[in-house]
Amino acid sequence: MTQQQSAELESLQQACSTCCDCELAGQRQTVVVGRGNPRARLMLIGEAPGADEDAQGVPFVGRSGQLLSQLMAEAGLDEQRDQYHNCNHDQFHNGFSRGRQRVQSDAPNDVKTETIETS
Repeated sequence: MTQQQSAELESLQQACSTCCDCELAGQRQTVVVGRGNPRARLMLIGEAPGADEDAQGVPFVGRSGQLLSQLMAEAGLDEQRDQYHNCNHDQFHNGFSRGRQRVQSDAPNDVKTETIETS
């Protein structure tokens, strides 16, 4: 990854961290942008961070993420060797699993597009 691309991803992370354009900002613990090699040929996109991801700020770390990592390893793909990138459609945990009403906002769509374009 070039220095410019790295700076763009850092800028995206900062923009997400300070975003207050919808109700999700008040519910989140952290912002979950991505992990792995953003220049990998394979990008795995989840729906939204769960409670584990929200707590750690990293996508795909809960039970489903552990299963995904195992399946990817069985397929011969290794995140540690930068063979794929994990990210989410939404960067904020929406609290849906905690019984809160799901919130949709137009604001995160810009972030989603920028995440993919930057990657």
